[in-house]
Amino acid sequence: MNAGRICLLVAVCCLAWSGEVRVDASCVWEDKDGYTPVQVRIEALIAPVDVRLEVQLGESRATASVRVEPGRTTSTTVLLPCNPGYGSPVLRWRSDNERGEEGVPVTIEHLAIDLVALDPSEQLPVPALKKLIEEKVTESHSSGRSYRSSGGERVRRIAGDALPDRWQGWPAWMTLVTTPNGEVGLNQAQREAIATWTRLGGALFVSDAASEPAWRKLGAIVTVLDPGTADQPALITRLTSVRTADGRPVNHPVPGTSELPTGWFLTLAITFAVVAGPLNLWWTIRRRQPWLLLITTPLISLGTCALLIVIALASDGIGKQRSAMQIALIDLEAQRTSVFHGITWFCGIAPGPFALDREDRLQPMDEADYDNRWRRDRPALELDWRQGQSALGSWIPARVNRQLACTQARPERRRISIVRSAGGWQVGNGLDVEIRELHWIDSAGLGWQATGLAPGAEQDLIPSQRAAPTPDVRRLGLDARLALNGAGRIAGSWVARLAQPLHPVPGPTAQDREPIEAWAIGTLMPAAASPGAF
Repeated sequence: MNAGRICLLVAVCCLAWSGEVRVDASCVWEDKDGYTPVQVRIEALIAPVDVRLEVQLGESRATASVRVEPGRTTSTTVLLPCNPGYGSPVLRWRSDNERGEEGVPVTIEHLAIDLVALDPSEQLPVPALKKLIEEKVTESHSSGRSYRSSGGERVRRIAGDALPDRWQGWPAWMTLVTTPNGEVGLNQAQREAIATWTRLGGALFVSDAASEPAWRKLGAIVTVLDPGTADQPALITRLTSVRTADGRPVNHPVPGTSELPTGWFLTLAITFAVVAGPLNLWWTIRRRQPWLLLITTPLISLGTCALLIVIALASDGIGKQRSAMQIALIDLEAQRTSVFHGITWFCGIAPGPFALDREDRLQPMDEADYDNRWRRDRPALELDWRQGQSALGSWIPARVNRQLACTQARPERRRISIVRSAGGWQVGNGLDVEIRELHWIDSAGLGWQATGLAPGAEQDLIPSQRAAPTPDVRRLGLDARLALNGAGRIAGSWVARLAQPLHPVPGPTAQDREPIEAWAIGTLMPAAASPGAF
């Protein structure tokens, strides 16, 4: 009897040791322009456990950690940096009590989807939508779509529990349509992620106008589908803008780093050829010791290499240099800002890992990276999510102009005000930075401008005789190009060129070789009431 109990106890212990943690993972889609979301579900069977996760897709890799309490399943989303090649993610995990790593294969369920339908009760006419998109949405072979997976689907119903709960996991080129029944299955994190995504290039359409206030409360940009028309012009316009958007980046090297010191290198090469060849041979023959060639030639070569390194360091330096631009898209009503950065680094020595905010999204934006989107020789990119977000690997290599785009979502209480003043308009600067130039379009389509507006100052707007300037967004990602579409051209929009950026430039600190190009953009349609404070 006792022996049987002992055997049973041993069997239970062995089962607990071998099966203390259960791990499962799924990937709803892949985003070659941004982060690919891998949703991991972990269950602790016996006791609380800390689990370390590592997900790899091609040469891209992400690590995270999560603490799991027993008796319930914990879900977490691991975001992978963009991967230029093919393949499927592989999840490896390790817990404190596990003796080794285990691999969990993960299948990418969808490559690229134009329109995601959150419609569990199948109220939306998906076949009709698919046919409408095929007939109405134009295709552009030079668009940013060529940077993504070449295969994809026009319309696809996806269950709510499969959708990411991090905004970075939502591709900017995707469009979401929801029904009331579909929205019921969304948790708060998913709703907030979708709301943030709509301000950063994404687009949300709802089938029922009753859903709009709840999304507006979260700060989402939402459009209600028109039940009276089958053509859905707003939806077709959005899908067409994505299809025709040009995602090709334009390189902007750090000033003074794009030209190689060819003159010095040519002089050194000629000098080496003369010294190591005829002059060295003449000197050894004159001393009647030709065997000295075995010593002098390597020494001359070593000295030349050392001099070559000195010339390269003197030419480019060993510090970090930078060229950056920033565009802040301010939603005054929601008190939120979408911040888009285009940054080029040139570092004499690779800076190594650098920290980012957990709500940032980083992506390469080089012309070579765009043209060779399927190459397998790209430096490995890695993100560490264990303490915020850290960029590891070769995001910024040494002695190369490396151009990256970074997208941020931030709260924003700073604002500008525009009020009536003596038959005209008056602008107030509450942005805490100097506005060098501001252009605004009123409800009648007339342009107004102001210049040299200090922080906290007010100034009367004067009629503008030219169109509002627009920043060059070709250093930015597809998300910025979609989010900024129409900026400075529609009634109520304003564009301001700033003396300095509103938010710190992310990434490693560096010397700016040219002033940071800083912009603020938004929409403001003031009432014709008396002036008020900003």
